[in-house]
Amino acid sequence: MKCQKCGCELREEQKACFQCGALSQAAGMFYTPEKKQWRPSRNMIIAAAVVMVIWIGLAIAHSLRTIPPKEIASQWFTALVDRRVSAAENYVTPQLEQTLNQRQSSLSALSDDYYDRIQTEAAKYHIYDPQYDSPTDPKSAQIMIAFTGRSGAGQVQVQMVKVGRQWLVNQVN
Repeated sequence: MKCQKCGCELREEQKACFQCGALSQAAGMFYTPEKKQWRPSRNMIIAAAVVMVIWIGLAIAHSLRTIPPKEIASQWFTALVDRRVSAAENYVTPQLEQTLNQRQSSLSALSDDYYDRIQTEAAKYHIYDPQYDSPTDPKSAQIMIAFTGRSGAGQVQVQMVKVGRQWLVNQVN
């Protein structure tokens, strides 16, 4: 018989190993191997590092992306139609707010006007593709929002400007 722990030869009646002190089957004890603490393999560490690098790269790319002006105009107009003026304020320049104040108007008044046109008259609206000032490096864009309802058709011209990586509504006609 051999010791289960160190492999040393044991006699049949021997209750403990002389070499390592482990109890034998004759003593009524059986060797159970010690459990090793789990450690990630080298490949697992490399795979986790690659996943983290990809995740960080995607997060950076997402933060650096420029949302197209048509999408910003859509979010702004939808916020006004839904009377979420505080959300619409996130999409406008200070210049637009000053212009509205000079006209003795506000985003709330625009919201009321668009709400009446769209919701009350059950009008449908369409946001057209932007017309850019430059095809290679646009700094401003014109977007037309057209709507038709029971009382006829109408349109709104929205001028947008690029501020850094963000497009904002700068003027409404």
